[in-house]
Amino acid sequence: MKWIWFCVVGWSWLSLSAQDTLYSKTYVDNIGIVRCHTVGLDLALPVVSLRGNDQVLLSFDDLDGDAKDYYYTVQLCDHDWTVSELPTFQYLDGFESNRFQEFNYSSNTLQPYTNYQVLLPNPDIRLTKAGNYIIKVYLNDNPEELVFTQRMYVVDNKVQVNGSVIPSNSIRFRKTHQEVDFVVEHQGYPISNAFQSIEATVMQNGREDNAVMGLKPNFVRDQKLIYDYETENLFPALKEFRWVNLQSLIMLDERIK
Repeated sequence: MKWIWFCVVGWSWLSLSAQDTLYSKTYVDNIGIVRCHTVGLDLALPVVSLRGNDQVLLSFDDLDGDAKDYYYTVQLCDHDWTVSELPTFQYLDGFESNRFQEFNYSSNTLQPYTNYQVLLPNPDIRLTKAGNYIIKVYLNDNPEELVFTQRMYVVDNKVQVNGSVIPSNSIRFRKTHQEVDFVVEHQGYPISNAFQSIEATVMQNGREDNAVMGLKPNFVRDQKLIYDYETENLFPALKEFRWVNLQSLIMLDERIK
């Protein structure tokens, strides 16, 4: 059964308008692998706790193989990944623009590259509100020279989310899709007008391209928000990963043509 990540959403600058949805995206050709994950959990989403000591590791490769002045900033987004109207000082403590200090050159590789990395949050930039954040990396301390953007999440656990992944209730999708139902229990955390103030996002294996956004609860009772849909919360249950042996690029190994 496929792993589903879901959250109750809380809370982008670029030379984009305030209404643009921001994604994890690379804008130049010389950038290789961009990785962003919670430290110690290499396959996890980039999630940190607002009140904890955990960090996100952001790293990327510059395939030019030289040294450049890369800078980064972090900006709060709304639940739909558009620019938040909150001023920076209300969610960021530290410097708004920071330079990558740590980088390493490749050695004895067919493709030369330079690897850059940074841990977030750090003494230069601390986040004071939970929510969706976009990391923007650019050259020469100039936001107009945008290199890539990367999403990350800051959580502050106030409620309990209990979910289940089941075959679709719809006969049409029963053999091809999985349904994600969940209940949000918020004892001790008052929520007024949940149908207007709460929106949920459901992600399949951390994917941004098919995330279901803007889900409202079906029912509200006994300090519980119940999300039990028939089609709105369906995901295709296909095999996302297939094993292949890439140990050698010279010999034709198993599943190599």
